[in-house]
Amino acid sequence: MAWVYILRGVRRYYIGATENLSRRMAEHRRGSNHTTLRFGAEVVLVAAKQLPSMAEARALERQLKRKKNPQLAISALKSTENSNQRERPRRLSGLVPGSSPGRPIIRSLSVSSST
Repeated sequence: MAWVYILRGVRRYYIGATENLSRRMAEHRRGSNHTTLRFGAEVVLVAAKQLPSMAEARALERQLKRKKNPQLAISALKSTENSNQRERPRRLSGLVPGSSPGRPIIRSLSVSSST
């Protein structure tokens, strides 16, 4: 099992992944990590989610870090906590691949002229 977690310091956030959350939290609180060392003594676990594998945890960590806004990352992680890893079925749009919903299909009619 693996974990994805978000920590809050005085003015910064940290997103990480680990296989042992309690050990990793102790390391952060001791200042073993140079990034969270700058947080000072105030390191708070804001959100955490357990995943079946480290590969899935790293993938989710990358997704959260791409958000660039810690509040969006926190809400995204908390929303995935509530879902039971079930993906919602996608609804089909009814469009043919390669078609555009904004433009009507124009069919040219060939007109034959008899003289």
